[in-house]
Amino acid sequence: FQLAEDELREIVKTVWNVRGRVINDKPCIRFPTMKLAEDFQDVLLLLGIRSSLHITPTSTLLVVYEKESVEKLAQLLGKAFRYSHEIVPGDLGKTLLKALKLLRIKIPRSERVKMYRRYFPKEVLVKYYTIARSELEALKDSLKRRDPASLLTVVPTSRIYSKYGISPVLFRKLVNGGDRFAVDILAGEAERILRKAEELLGQVEEFLNSNLSFLKVVGVETIKNTDSEWVYDVTVEPYHLFVSHGLILHNTISISKAGITATLNARTTVIAAANPKHGRFNRMKPLPEQLDLPPTLLSRFDLIFVLMDEPNERLDAEIASHILKVRKGEAEAITPKIPYDLLKKYIAYARKNIHPVLSKEAMDEILHYYVKMRKGLKKTTETEGVKPIPITARQLEALIRLSEAHARMRLSEVVTREDARKAIRLVEYTLRQIAVDEEGIMDVSILEVGKSARRINKVEKVLEIIEALQDQSEYGAPIDDIIKEAMRAGIDKREVRKLIEDLKATSRIYEPRNGYYKVL
Repeated sequence: FQLAEDELREIVKTVWNVRGRVINDKPCIRFPTMKLAEDFQDVLLLLGIRSSLHITPTSTLLVVYEKESVEKLAQLLGKAFRYSHEIVPGDLGKTLLKALKLLRIKIPRSERVKMYRRYFPKEVLVKYYTIARSELEALKDSLKRRDPASLLTVVPTSRIYSKYGISPVLFRKLVNGGDRFAVDILAGEAERILRKAEELLGQVEEFLNSNLSFLKVVGVETIKNTDSEWVYDVTVEPYHLFVSHGLILHNTISISKAGITATLNARTTVIAAANPKHGRFNRMKPLPEQLDLPPTLLSRFDLIFVLMDEPNERLDAEIASHILKVRKGEAEAITPKIPYDLLKKYIAYARKNIHPVLSKEAMDEILHYYVKMRKGLKKTTETEGVKPIPITARQLEALIRLSEAHARMRLSEVVTREDARKAIRLVEYTLRQIAVDEEGIMDVSILEVGKSARRINKVEKVLEIIEALQDQSEYGAPIDDIIKEAMRAGIDKREVRKLIEDLKATSRIYEPRNGYYKVL
């Protein structure tokens, strides 16, 4: 719309005077067609007023229902409307209740029941979020001041008993008497609880600060697809939504254990690109650490290629020359080796008409490679713990898919031995790029869980050492003794410190006193 805001306001006033009315305490405007209703909905959005559309047998009804939007419309029209409750999903209520429980905030049973429902009034959410946030800030201040009286209200003494074997009465006595060890335990437990409460309240706050609103689902209809193939939107946090007609659509698929919710069977090709979190790819770090993708999702890709920007005098000169010519308007037209239209038709024909079948030779080639790679497990120097695995059944399935794809590319109905060899070369090239551990051994654990088998073993070894030493001192295992024992087990001093920091970050160990550690 190219109109000024004042002109848009006049349009809204005129339309309301002709078509507006109040139905069930909600301001509504009736339109003869959906198209007119959608256009007017856009006009309201430009003025910051959100609405929903309801289709009736004879017309389309535009309804303004949110408190803020109702207030804006009332101010624009110079009228007074009664506000009907805005609702939010029950999941937000359950999240807030968890935070309230952690902070030991009691609420009336009637309000608690509301928040357990599938949806409930937004003002209830805002009310108890405000109370919880205020209490959290007060407790964080008490934690800074090491105020035991306040911290005791949030830390369950029963947990202290089960974890440290100190009775509630004795623990309170020690804390009130200023015992340093007891106060350290109290502060540590309080910090853990407040961190969790902060995380939960952050989820609620993210919604309250967002521009989202919710509509009640009144029905679900299955529409038969007759004219096109399905298109899937793979959900990966935090970029997982797209918008159409003012609604958030969830045409998402789920990959088991990747934190994504499944709704449809999605056997489809996915081509994706990702930039390293820190700008440039670091050869010294595993790939999963450098991407904002969970390893469980990353490992689903059959082929992963790392594109490195490395100095190359000839290539750099060609790129610079091309950019300079483009700038000057002298760039030569680049003709692809295969015309785009021909390539598009070729791929479409192959997909529709070619359905290759594995030959015995191709099956033997894939079987031989898979067994040979798995045999390598017996030759490793590991005598205990998790062993590096160079290939799993997931890569075997990838080999089959890629062999069939290579045959289809040749327009062949049979997958030959050569097709299988090409697939093996591709998979092995990918694994050697991104799934090689610090000793140069191929290990798909790097893709599956984000860590090599050797690193997993080192983590477990450090945990064993801490567990063995923690009872020798009142405060736990001293860092010097941990390093000494770990070095005897072949772990470098710097690596030990890095592993300890990682274990602290994942809450597998804690530090009762500076330089002392215990296993959680």
